[in-house]
Amino acid sequence: MLRDRGTMKWTAMMLPEHVKLLRDWAKEDFFEEKPELDEQRLEELNEQLSQSLAQSCTISFYRNKQVVTITGKVKKLNPYERTVEVITRDGKGVSIEMDFIIDIARM
Repeated sequence: MLRDRGTMKWTAMMLPEHVKLLRDWAKEDFFEEKPELDEQRLEELNEQLSQSLAQSCTISFYRNKQVVTITGKVKKLNPYERTVEVITRDGKGVSIEMDFIIDIARM
């Protein structure tokens, strides 16, 4: 009876550096590119941000090569640092850079 152990039999012959590179290479399949927004869409996002102060909204933004979505209340807009402070439903404070915001949906 043939009992194949899959990749387990090959990793023993590989250097640890090679195994790490293969794992990193597999993770890259889940990376997303940051979408490019035109000027009209940026103006819409700016207007939606200013209207969503102290209201519940869902914000999608780009972080660590992935699109992340959070739901919470916009607490503060800081135009000098170009950040948005959001309080999530868990009560945690999250700081988001305005340049990485992709979408805003008010609830």
